[in-house]
Amino acid sequence: MVPLTTRQHEMLVAIQDSQEAHGYAPTIRELGARLGVASPNSVLRQLERLQRNGYITRLPGKARCLAVVRDP
Repeated sequence: MVPLTTRQHEMLVAIQDSQEAHGYAPTIRELGARLGVASPNSVLRQLERLQRNGYITRLPGKARCLAVVRDP
């Protein structure tokens, strides 16, 4: 298992919190705002790493189609 960076862990927690509170995942911009990241591309790169390492699944072209498949 690939270890998570601090930012990736924070992102997973933010996704899980949103899903528990609202029933759906946050958008890329919402994640960035919560984590204090101004660039959506930076958030997207982290999400791609999380997906590649098996922590989340995503549906391309959908803003809120994130699912945590492995806890941090």
